[in-house]
Amino acid sequence: MELSSSNKNRSKQREVYWSKFAQILEKSFPLILFLIAFLPRANHLVARSIVWHYRAIEFIEAIMAANFDQTLQAPHPGVITMWLAGLAHWLANAVNSRFDKLPLDQQMTIEVIPLAMVISLLIILAYFQLTRIFDRQVAAIATLFLALDPFNIFISKPLQVDALMSVFVMTSVLFIFMYISPTGRGRSLYISLSGVFAGLALLSKTPALFLIPYLLLCLGVWTLLELRANDNKTGIRISGWRALIKPTMN
Repeated sequence: MELSSSNKNRSKQREVYWSKFAQILEKSFPLILFLIAFLPRANHLVARSIVWHYRAIEFIEAIMAANFDQTLQAPHPGVITMWLAGLAHWLANAVNSRFDKLPLDQQMTIEVIPLAMVISLLIILAYFQLTRIFDRQVAAIATLFLALDPFNIFISKPLQVDALMSVFVMTSVLFIFMYISPTGRGRSLYISLSGVFAGLALLSKTPALFLIPYLLLCLGVWTLLELRANDNKTGIRISGWRALIKPTMN
């Protein structure tokens, strides 16, 4: 009897330890996720995107001189990349007056850090977004895969525009999914934030234009499903429209 009671006590202690460990891990997971995402992206610059180095410098100089017609450095337009890299270059010069005399790869290593930081922070935001759509386990696994994805890490390490555009697009789409999810209940904040991040994606690179028809499609399908669920007459009218569209598709 004594052995069985001692075994029960040990099993209870293990359960308590594991529950405490799970609570600590859950609270510290965003920080762990940030480090997992940030450290590989902020180290060992894989390519010298010289063009964006000089564009960022000229962009910030034009802002400082109020020559706003000179801020358009590329048709992409790459505005967010130039803001982040240009401010990093300006701050580094303020701290170290000899920064411009450093080798180019060392300058660009400093300039890419704010890009890596923004990408890592948006991966953390994606974790919290996914917890509103799925459970925490699914959100944790999905964002860990994203943080450790070799292709995403590779496009995040050079000083360029694609990585920023991809995370802004992802954030915008997830806010729309939150808006149309049952837990979102059509909150206007979510759709507003989706529009903000869609704008940031467009300021990063013009292929983000595909977000406009995609987001409208998501909202349109969700609206039709809501109308059909709430109003049988509307459901009949939708079926009628489908009958009219089907012959034209054939």
